[in-house]
Amino acid sequence: NPGATPAATGTNADTTGASATTPTPTRTETVNGVVATGTDAKLNALTTTQIGGLSSTLFGALTTTQVAGLAATDIAVMNTTQLGALSSTQLSAITATQIVGFTTTEITALTTTQLGGLSVTAIGGFATGQLSAISTTDIAAMSTTQGHAFTTTQISAMSTPQVNTLIALIG
Repeated sequence: NPGATPAATGTNADTTGASATTPTPTRTETVNGVVATGTDAKLNALTTTQIGGLSSTLFGALTTTQVAGLAATDIAVMNTTQLGALSSTQLSAITATQIVGFTTTEITALTTTQLGGLSVTAIGGFATGQLSAISTTDIAAMSTTQGHAFTTTQISAMSTPQVNTLIALIG
């Protein structure tokens, strides 16, 4: 069948239909009886329980489009190992709607490099209760553009050391 997509045969099977000269590997994983190949439609079909059961290797292989497709409830069930597998590039796809799904434990677990990947939109979406999880070291490592993304409501909820660090960052 010339237009058919090849069936996945295992981990890193090519399920995209790409030619042999330009393979696009996609990790295949079975969680609670559902096969997750990393494609958007199949990933979006997973429940939050199934998302929580995915390996950190699969999270590390997600595209920015796939990360952008995760619901805030999906993000909330991720463990710190799964979250640690996401690169700053992947985290750049996180939206303001998704950022509220991060628990304070997850935010604390993010590295300064990962936080550096967050968009200004995502930073502006932090809930005031999440801000205590952002260390002064993390704030100091942000870009000035990111620093300017904090809203007045967010800044009002920051600790004095966080505000002082933010002022030093943005001038």
